[in-house]
Amino acid sequence: MKTFNFPFSDYTFDATYSVEDNKIRLYPKQHLEQEHYNFLKDLGFKWAPKQGQDKTYNGLMYALWTTTREDFALLVSNSKFLDMEEMTLVERAAERAARFENYANNRLQDAHDYHAKALKVSEAVPAGQPILSGHHSEAKARKLQNTIKRCFQKSDDNISTFNYWIDRIKGVQYFANRKANYSTRFNRIKGLLKDLRDIQKKLNNAHYGLTLLNKWLADFGHDNETLSRKVNVFCGVRLKATNLPVIPYKAYEGMTAAEIINESIKSHQCTLHSQNIHRKIAHLLGRIGYERGELGECERFEGKMTAAVLQAFARENGALQPKAKQNKDTGEWVLTSLVPLPCHLSDSSELSLSDDEWRDVMQVQGYSVPPKREPQLPLLNLDVKTLSSTGRFDNRLETLNVIHLTKAEYKAVYHESRGVRLSACGKFRFRLCLDPSSTKIYYKRKWVAVFLTDSKAHPVPESNAINYIAESEKVA
Repeated sequence: MKTFNFPFSDYTFDATYSVEDNKIRLYPKQHLEQEHYNFLKDLGFKWAPKQGQDKTYNGLMYALWTTTREDFALLVSNSKFLDMEEMTLVERAAERAARFENYANNRLQDAHDYHAKALKVSEAVPAGQPILSGHHSEAKARKLQNTIKRCFQKSDDNISTFNYWIDRIKGVQYFANRKANYSTRFNRIKGLLKDLRDIQKKLNNAHYGLTLLNKWLADFGHDNETLSRKVNVFCGVRLKATNLPVIPYKAYEGMTAAEIINESIKSHQCTLHSQNIHRKIAHLLGRIGYERGELGECERFEGKMTAAVLQAFARENGALQPKAKQNKDTGEWVLTSLVPLPCHLSDSSELSLSDDEWRDVMQVQGYSVPPKREPQLPLLNLDVKTLSSTGRFDNRLETLNVIHLTKAEYKAVYHESRGVRLSACGKFRFRLCLDPSSTKIYYKRKWVAVFLTDSKAHPVPESNAINYIAESEKVA
């Protein structure tokens, strides 16, 4: 646990963590001195003066979870674990909406008061009475006129502020509902899995780097020339297997190749034993488990178990180049990886389970096998007169003339001015682009179908979307 230069004995805090929004909240019992408030601010905490009034001196401090902030919260609250936040996001949103509603009602009342004042002042001025220039009543009349204008202006300003707070109330309610929305939660899980894979990638690289570097030392330990060549080639270069370098690019002046390799080995060992990394993984797994629990039980996969299904499942959970193979003797599926599998799957580089056991594991991990994509319709290269399709923005039938281009000429067309369209009969697709021979500005050009002269011409099918070339025209 980290140490902090903070007078813990001078303050009493309650510290909580909310898994709903991944925030740590500190409830100070005493007024924070400016320098100590700045220390918390530099640590990433923000001040919320309107929250926690019943539990704190005058507000609370909150920040997104990190290992450093968690360490500080544990020290300042003098506890081993953070308490769970009692107030839910919905309750917090309701409290905030009620506060905004009070602000809106106050502004609406002010608007009514200024409007009533303007009407009352205007009663002192006879209807249609002009200001008499040079008369002794001119100064008073102009003063009353300015008062009326000012009151009406302030009434309008307060109505605008009232509308602002009403919009804020709608925003608070929308945000609270959106956080619990199925698609939002599903996408949040996808983001957490990506974060998990990013951290797991560092561990995978460390395992792979240790294996590779130790092999170099064992095979070429006495061959300094070979070691130097390998270090020069791989220093700072991302490997294809892990997409990270096994020898980080640093200033290695005055060091031999063997010393550089040993330094890299120490670096990889520190990564593998990093408490910070393992705490982040445990935290992400906890958040993923919570979000999946809120979504409900994952549907169990009942389809045919294949190597592709298992490999996709392992890759989503951070495994490095997983390979699945069925043992013909036992019928079990064996999942292997270049390095140890992620800790929430196995503590080794191999895991062997039966079909039903794999289905149970995937269900527990919340993995749904994506459905097979329907095969796309064939993309045909047809030498015909015209091709018909439905419009891009409506179902109106559109007939396109066919022009001849080479592959290079077609590729030279700007990528947003070319593409693929479904035929009107719905049986095949064809290429099209904005007419490159037209001299008009691009958005006024017509779309034309394309026949690639240096590509294989497909047999022309029977279709009402095709205007065929007559035999006499072919001869001509």
